[in-house]
Amino acid sequence: DLVRSRGLGDVYKRQLLNREFLRALGLAIIIIGAPLGMYMNYFISNSSWSNILMLMGVLLIVSYRNLFEFKFPSYSKAFLGVIVFHLICFLSMQFTENFRYIHFHFFALALMIALMSTRINKLLNIDLIVRTVWILSLICSFLFLFCIITGIYAAQMRSLFAYQDGTNILEPITMANVCSMNIISSFLVRARNNWEKYVIATAIILDFYCIFHTGKRSFFFIGFMSLFFYIWKYKLWSKIISLNGVMFIIALVVGVSIVFFQNKEINEMATRMWERFINGINDMVTGSDTSGGSAVARYEQRQMIVDYISTNFQWYNYLFGSGYFTFWSDLPYLQCYLDFGIYGFCTFMYYVFFLPLKTLWKVSTKNYMLICAAFICMPSTLQVFNSMHPYNYSNWTQVGFLLFVMANQKRITKLLKNSKKTIYGRKN
Repeated sequence: DLVRSRGLGDVYKRQLLNREFLRALGLAIIIIGAPLGMYMNYFISNSSWSNILMLMGVLLIVSYRNLFEFKFPSYSKAFLGVIVFHLICFLSMQFTENFRYIHFHFFALALMIALMSTRINKLLNIDLIVRTVWILSLICSFLFLFCIITGIYAAQMRSLFAYQDGTNILEPITMANVCSMNIISSFLVRARNNWEKYVIATAIILDFYCIFHTGKRSFFFIGFMSLFFYIWKYKLWSKIISLNGVMFIIALVVGVSIVFFQNKEINEMATRMWERFINGINDMVTGSDTSGGSAVARYEQRQMIVDYISTNFQWYNYLFGSGYFTFWSDLPYLQCYLDFGIYGFCTFMYYVFFLPLKTLWKVSTKNYMLICAAFICMPSTLQVFNSMHPYNYSNWTQVGFLLFVMANQKRITKLLKNSKKTIYGRKN
């Protein structure tokens, strides 16, 4: 009987580990699903793979038993706040009759319910989620490199600028976005040996190279700021100024300089990107036109929103806004205020901007789970002032992951303490 009970225990443990692997896979697919689906649309078939993958991710996460029994072990007031916000967005659509992004809100609601229905068990290692995100995003980065080498990317961009009809499958913002996520996950993933360290370092260089080809300044900024936050959080300055660190930096600078000065095309692209980055800041503030259309467009959008508010807002509009998607802007922090007033601004900025930064600031470096969850939010956090709109799926998938980890944090800490383990899941 004792042998049989131990055998059953081993079977249960394997089943639990399988469920945790599928849950980790589901979370990674949700974080990386859109860009991965874009590449599948191009290389396999244009069959809405992004939607299929995102749905698959939710189905892998959800605990069907808890859902049928109406149990939500990961419920928190923070989850409720997100659900209420998206329900208000959905209801506001009925009055504005703007249903363009209704699928984003349905997905966000389904994701929050799925995350609340499940929980992190003590056998789940956060490494599994981070490593899966890293592998999937690295696959996307290699596919991007393949597109650059073979000329596919250049052909797609020529078609994009020539027709601008939305028929292009490969989209530069999405391609750059997944590269920035691979940079972040490369910082977070734990190398098992020296070979993996070299792969991780190579992946980061590859990601910056690919972002460089898109010319997207925001994602270069995200990559460098994430690197800065990581060095600051883990106090790695001493390692950087060590002999090995200095030698690596010198070798990197020399290598980049050789490529920069020897390759005329890269030289011109790098110079143009730097000038556009510096001039773009001035354009967004003053409205001058020195860096291209996108920065000037943001200045004009800001002026449109300010003018609309000053001429059309009544007292109640300042509290609750003028309705869902009054008009488009690439300024999420102003878009949510225009649409939903003080309520929308505070809700969006708290979840997408302040909560990840506050978590990153306060959490101990020993708390690997929360460190990872906060860093995963950085692409959305660092774009709240200049890119996309507040209802975009990526904002709420990353926030959902952070809320899920936070909701399970106290319970996991207690479980690990009882099993005489640290927050890393290792024995003391």
